[in-house]
Amino acid sequence: MGTRLIEALQSTQTFISADCGGKCRCGKCIVTVNGEVSPVSSQEARFITPEMAARGLRLACACIVYGNCTVEIGSVKPKIAIEGIQSQVEFDPPAKRSIITADKPTMKDTKADLNRVFDIIDLKTASLSAANTLPKLMRENDRFAAISFFDRLIAVRPENLPAYAAAVDIGTTTIAAYLIDLKSGKTVLSASDINPQKKYGADVISRANYTIEHEDGLDVQTSTIRECVNSLIEGMLTRIDANSDDLFNITIVGNTIMMHIFANMPVEYIASIPFVPVYTDMIDEPAVAYDMPFKKAIVTIGGCVAGYVGADTVAASLACDIDRTAKRALMLDIGTNGELVLKTESGIYCCAAAAGPAFEGAHIKYGSGAVPGAIDSVSISGNEVTVTTIGNRPAASICGSGVVSAVSELLKNEIIDETGYLEDDFELSNGVFITPKDIREVQLAKSAIAAGISILLNEAGIGPEDVEDVFLAGGFGNYIDKDAACNIGLIPSQMRDKIRSVGNAAGSGAKMYALSINARERAEALRTSMKYIELSARSDFQELFAEYMLFEQE
Repeated sequence: MGTRLIEALQSTQTFISADCGGKCRCGKCIVTVNGEVSPVSSQEARFITPEMAARGLRLACACIVYGNCTVEIGSVKPKIAIEGIQSQVEFDPPAKRSIITADKPTMKDTKADLNRVFDIIDLKTASLSAANTLPKLMRENDRFAAISFFDRLIAVRPENLPAYAAAVDIGTTTIAAYLIDLKSGKTVLSASDINPQKKYGADVISRANYTIEHEDGLDVQTSTIRECVNSLIEGMLTRIDANSDDLFNITIVGNTIMMHIFANMPVEYIASIPFVPVYTDMIDEPAVAYDMPFKKAIVTIGGCVAGYVGADTVAASLACDIDRTAKRALMLDIGTNGELVLKTESGIYCCAAAAGPAFEGAHIKYGSGAVPGAIDSVSISGNEVTVTTIGNRPAASICGSGVVSAVSELLKNEIIDETGYLEDDFELSNGVFITPKDIREVQLAKSAIAAGISILLNEAGIGPEDVEDVFLAGGFGNYIDKDAACNIGLIPSQMRDKIRSVGNAAGSGAKMYALSINARERAEALRTSMKYIELSARSDFQELFAEYMLFEQE
């Protein structure tokens, strides 16, 4: 019978880009294959020419393996936005390191060992591991460190040993992780990687569908993401000669489906009407409950607002001080998914716009992430096209910011009109083209975001000119040219001079959770105060969506 090559690769945890979820629609899973494989099918031939097939190039999702073969996969890590805006918080972490000087027991003072500690730092319970370690440690040391998580003692250890917390932002496309010193509150290291779930689809719906279509789909994706998170954290600990027992809290944020998959909660009901998640409140559980190797750590799963407004949106809003600002502020986190938050005197409104992954370079014929050689800006003057690329490499693909820049330039030079009509593929540089289908993908994505912004403004009873601050968060928001974004109608032109990129605000918010009990409390209060608007249930969204399909020109 044979096996689809993409499934064989996925079974070995080999990373491969499969933006369409292996449906033979995007043409991104091109690999070089030599061996016993099927001939090129008619569906595959849309992407693989006879010349390409002669060189062994195939689509992994369409190629059937019948016997031994060798496979070569090109892999380039994208530039990932790690740093972001972060408001100041008082260092008062939920995982707290306290130095204990306790009187040793005597015949006149036979108080239980745990009670001696509880009297000093006002705790109520203890883990079995901490209780077992305490007696000998307390009798052999005049001073020692006690690690607590809120009112529970989770570890005791010699005073000289380090103590850390980690914060992780699980994005649909990329993952960012941070290591925080629980002595000083400083971020010691950061690390990032591509989200390996990308091989199950570029967007959350594709990944949700994978869990529905495959009996072990949820378990497979859960283990995939946990292994990546574990690897990032362990890598940071190793770099500073620390180990897994030195970690005591891991705060994780991400969109609602990413959070559910990490926790191994079913996502099929988020993907269908009425889009209901299993949980929304923040959850604290031992790391061992998630099969993580950090035996003393507590994992904090960030709280979500709804099925498509997740913990990352709450964390990003916290980092931007949305709950405290006196200004009318709009926060846009535009990536593979688009989340929007508007703060006005009448309340905090939020929604999710199903923009699709075009702004991350997916579903674009020559699209990619922000990798070396990806076109990130375009300028057209007469017949001359000038591009810049990431790393100043020869142009090999185009990333999201480049796509927006290219469309803006095509509009300004009247190569496309307000309908987006492009007669033929347009070459940008070095054999990298933008196609009529790419233009349509951008129209669909920008229309969803623009319609979402319009509905939030209408709900608050204000116009685009009334917004005083616009925070553009996420990897795409960090690199996009605001003039290009306004020129194509992604963001209202009245907001042009109020836009500022805030980087990975979700990651910054996750760090704030780990640094401050007050920040966690603010985040939960912010989450519960958000007025969620389900766009798919509104007829005006469909009307606005159709209206914004046209490109705005100035």
